Amino acid sequence: MKRKYLIQGDLDGACFLYSIANSVVALSGRKPTVNQWSKALQYIPFSADFIDGNVGTVNYDDNISLYEFAIKQAISEYSPSSDYEIKTYPEITSVIDVDSLVSDNSVVVLNISGDHWVCVVSVDLENNRLLTACSDITDVIYDYVEKPCDFNRLYNREYNLNEEDRIHEPSVIQIILKE
Repeated sequence: MKRKYLIQGDLDGACFLYSIANSVVALSGRKPTVNQWSKALQYIPFSADFIDGNVGTVNYDDNISLYEFAIKQAISEYSPSSDYEIKTYPEITSVIDVDSLVSDNSVVVLNISGDHWVCVVSVDLENNRLLTACSDITDVIYDYVEKPCDFNRLYNREYNLNEEDRIHEPSVIQIILKE
């Protein structure tokens, strides 16, 4: 049966914004508030593209500096920005390289196939899978679960990298919670 009701992503392109918010949740355990979300939108370039239509990061494409700037702006509203460090890796496209960036105090925000942004909370190298905090749960909505993984975190979606699902280049951004 085809889905009839709307969920996140149907009328917006906010997955990039959700991947940033989910990275803060994964690292600090604190959820951004509605007020923090709204304030962050004021300072993110092309913020209307995320909410008013399904444009998403089209105006950011291939500009890793713009992605980095937007992440820093959003995180500064969610938490003291001095608590976080942002590093970009525009050349990374492999699971093994992403794995080297995920740790007790870091996650990775990246784009899958040029279509969808996720927060990678852990990596399953044995099965070539990214374990993610993902805002698009359309295919698991009735069986939705958050499962434990490494680093005492939860994930809600797996991405097996292949021809269809690949890491978009450039998109790999590491978010580090300073200790």
